[in-house]
Amino acid sequence: QMSTVTGVGPSRISGTTGGSGAFANWTMALGFLFRRNWLRMLVWVLVLAGLIAIVIVSQRQTFPTQADRNAYAAIANTPAVAALTGLPYAAGSLGGILIIKIWMTDAIALAFAVIFLVSRNGRAEEESGRTELLRSGALGRHAYTLANWVMVSVFSVVAGLACTGAAIAEGLPAYSSLVMGASYAGVGLVFVGIAALAGQLSQTSRGANALATIVLGIAYLLRAGGDLAAKHDVAGGLSWASPIGWGQAVRAYGANNWAPFVLLVGVGFVLCLVSLRLEATRDLGAGLLPDRTGARTASALTRTPVGLTLRLQRWSILGWGIGILVGGLFFGNVATAMAKLLGGDTAAVTAMLGPSKHVLTGLLGYFTMADALLVAAFVLQSIATIRAEEADGSVELQWTGAISRVRWALSRI
Repeated sequence: QMSTVTGVGPSRISGTTGGSGAFANWTMALGFLFRRNWLRMLVWVLVLAGLIAIVIVSQRQTFPTQADRNAYAAIANTPAVAALTGLPYAAGSLGGILIIKIWMTDAIALAFAVIFLVSRNGRAEEESGRTELLRSGALGRHAYTLANWVMVSVFSVVAGLACTGAAIAEGLPAYSSLVMGASYAGVGLVFVGIAALAGQLSQTSRGANALATIVLGIAYLLRAGGDLAAKHDVAGGLSWASPIGWGQAVRAYGANNWAPFVLLVGVGFVLCLVSLRLEATRDLGAGLLPDRTGARTASALTRTPVGLTLRLQRWSILGWGIGILVGGLFFGNVATAMAKLLGGDTAAVTAMLGPSKHVLTGLLGYFTMADALLVAAFVLQSIATIRAEEADGSVELQWTGAISRVRWALSRI
């Protein structure tokens, strides 16, 4: 069984080195995890770096002259833009426009990738029993955990370097591009620690993802509140309570401040140390947060395929619904505020509104894409439960009843 799971035979296990005691053979676990995740990480890196290149090419065409960039800087220097994408501290340059257009999107996307990777290779492996199997053989108690965190940390650094390379390849200043890449890597590293801690608190991978995602959402809102309270281009105090705010405070293509990057790395490292300590004190498969007891009997609705689906996904539906509602309120307020500021037929206005001649309609169409992404994310997460329930074996009990596989799948869809 060990050979089947790890892909290496007993002879190779006995000769593998990588530490001793609690971290024994963590390098072997690192190789195993890399083989399982390399394609997933490669896709993330290509997407994140590709967005950088696409935005630079697009903005160079949209704002070909310094006058166009200055016009955009005047529009971007508003509370509405600050709340949505961060403080426009260098909006008169291509690098500053790049930060406004894509930094927040790439940083949050990288944080999501880190959260899902840490949970998939951590808490989810405990649920499946693979961690227990590996610990019973060649690996030390913390070896698999350490390998997981090291792999995702390296992924964060590589993603940052790839974004740096994309910016340099498109002609942006090398040093400032390196600072931008470091800000991405720092955000990824701090969320390695946050996801690691969430994995110790929750007993399920779904719960760990939810906890870490909630922290990410709060971090974004705190950053937005701090930027709304900014004086000139100095963020308010709330931004310093947010890891997203720390990454933004690096100010690539502007001040190029390395201190927030050190803070991000340090906090991520401390959170990983705390998580290791918690892992040493809890039972394998258990979470530190207590489980809530369910009802003794199922309701009439829960005994139907659709009712059971709603019961299993009720918190996911509620969470995503609240997120989409808050997003709608936020985007509506931002669109109303920006509609009062945008006017004329400049390149900057055209870039924001597209072909629309009505300012508010154009802005709402632009922000509708963001809400559509939230809806699509919920759909993908929800449909993924079809495969997840088959993988963990819970669907077999349902299939032994009077429901067909097609009907069961359609109830989920």
